[in-house]
Amino acid sequence: MASVSVLGRFWRLRPLLAYGVMFLIMAGLMYSLVADARVSAYEAGAERDPATGVMRGFEPIALNTDDTDRAVLLIHGFIGAPSNYGALPQRIADAGWWVEAMLLPGYGTTPREMERTTYDDYRNAIDARYAALRKECGTVVIMGHSLGGALATLAAADLKPDGLVLIAPFFGLTPYPAADRATAPVVRWLPSFGTPPINMLENADSVDRYRWVPSAAGVTAMQVCRKVHETEAWKSINCPLLVVHSHGDKVTNPEIAETVFPKFASADKEFLWLEESNHVYFWDFDADAVNARVLDFLGKWGKE
Repeated sequence: MASVSVLGRFWRLRPLLAYGVMFLIMAGLMYSLVADARVSAYEAGAERDPATGVMRGFEPIALNTDDTDRAVLLIHGFIGAPSNYGALPQRIADAGWWVEAMLLPGYGTTPREMERTTYDDYRNAIDARYAALRKECGTVVIMGHSLGGALATLAAADLKPDGLVLIAPFFGLTPYPAADRATAPVVRWLPSFGTPPINMLENADSVDRYRWVPSAAGVTAMQVCRKVHETEAWKSINCPLLVVHSHGDKVTNPEIAETVFPKFASADKEFLWLEESNHVYFWDFDADAVNARVLDFLGKWGKE
């Protein structure tokens, strides 16, 4: 009898439920239309390099490309840019290295292009830049931040670089997991106008990133994260390894990174814990500590 009563109550409320569903659909459509218009305005108003069309702040970085046999390939994070590495690229170049901070496909042009970018697009671009550096240099180290850390891990498992540096690698989210696949078909665009994930707020304007995020790109990022775990890429990495993570990281999960670290096959590996930073360490309170440890790690291959 109780179940019949519940069903009867539900049946009587069906008009209200139908109106509720219709309201949610209409609200979603209105949001999508407004957000899409805002994305178009953002794209149209972005300042760009007149020669390349790349948004200011997103330009790839190439330093000290002559007269050195050692190179570092840097891969930036989700919705980020090569400039997110702060002063580190120049400091590495000053130590005698060829430095290339690449711009991932779908970045620095339009969030609409990022929406269409796949894991294969990321890997093809990374593999091509690595091959170009390997052709010129006898020593090549790969470095990745956040999503770039997950991509660097997958690339290193196949490409066998001489060294690997992972900064806040995206092996899981804080909190984990994200409802990416559920929300992407409903909400196409998400804004990222708030404060970037750093604690040193006076540097907030220095953290370049897309101001609108396509949900589909979040799905792709989660696919990259899952691929690291499904392939157990760490088992194929034997080169010297440095992992840096902060206990206060609010984006990539430090506990998962700590759990994964012992699984890397590398005999020569280090883990640096930070205490004062959120996620973009190169613009946060621990920037000097990160830069110093990276330079010390690169010292394994000698100095100019």
